[in-house]
Amino acid sequence: LMTKFYYGQSLSLVDFWGFIVGEVMLRNLGQYWQKAVLSSQGMLMETGVYPFPLYSSIMPMGNGKFEWFEVSPCEVWSEFLQMAIPTWSFGRKFQAGTSQDFAPEQSLGFYLGVFGSAFELDLTDFMHHMGRFVRDPVLKGLVKILMKTSMKDMRLSPAELYNYSYGMRESVLTGQKRITLIDAGIDFNLPIPPLLRKGRDIDVIILLDSSAKIEGRELKSITRYATEHGIPIPTIHADSSHENIISVYDDNVDAPILVYLPRIKNDNYNIDFDPGDCASGDFCHTFNFEYNEEQVDLLTGLTEANMKQSIPVIQSVIKEAIRRRKAKLALQENVEK
Repeated sequence: LMTKFYYGQSLSLVDFWGFIVGEVMLRNLGQYWQKAVLSSQGMLMETGVYPFPLYSSIMPMGNGKFEWFEVSPCEVWSEFLQMAIPTWSFGRKFQAGTSQDFAPEQSLGFYLGVFGSAFELDLTDFMHHMGRFVRDPVLKGLVKILMKTSMKDMRLSPAELYNYSYGMRESVLTGQKRITLIDAGIDFNLPIPPLLRKGRDIDVIILLDSSAKIEGRELKSITRYATEHGIPIPTIHADSSHENIISVYDDNVDAPILVYLPRIKNDNYNIDFDPGDCASGDFCHTFNFEYNEEQVDLLTGLTEANMKQSIPVIQSVIKEAIRRRKAKLALQENVEK
């Protein structure tokens, strides 16, 4: 925190939240866990033993609109800006594409705080996610009034970083010195935008949905995002998606095959455990931040059981994707000849 202060970088509640999260999540790194940085994960990827991590955050644009940022050990990318920057330099002060200082990389704890800053809801976000729980007529009236004021876009001390495209003529944010980043789940809980990035050409995407309400809203958000950005996507039957342990969406050969596994009850796993009821009023509730080992095992065990039960379907999807990929490569070879 003192380092950020020295370089004139913004300090927010998220910095302190990230420190708390890091104290819990990174303690296995020893007493110097505060020095851990995201780019160092790149070295672990070189052997191919570990999957390549893609993290997500969003920049609020007001009126419930957001732009997604992709964060990886290599770079920070914005589809909105159409620009990327090396992760180790994100947060430095830039002018027309040139670094103005030698500030060190943001800490891994800070990023964990950003990615998990679900408390950074503004009033618009709150009503989108929680509005159905507001039943008191007086409170509803107050919210309706506030929604007509500037208070609807106010957030509680979100993370702010220097805009790396500041002063660049080709940037849509050329005159904005800082950008705000918050938890991407405030937009929607299935962080698929980085996977849909042009050029990745992914064949299969497996979605594990553990949202508080399994009712198709998150899948509808995927369709909305893809439509807004002109990205091919299969037709998703969101309203019935919560009825089956696994659903496959595949009616567009130009799009990845989507495999969807919602967090729903599975009598073959535990006839007495209903995660929907648990999310409504038991330990699975969104605002419960403390789980004991038994609760963790029960909830993760459900996901594992659903996945194992779905293995034949997933294997079939992957075989079909391999067939298509081979056919596409063969066609390209014929064209080149």
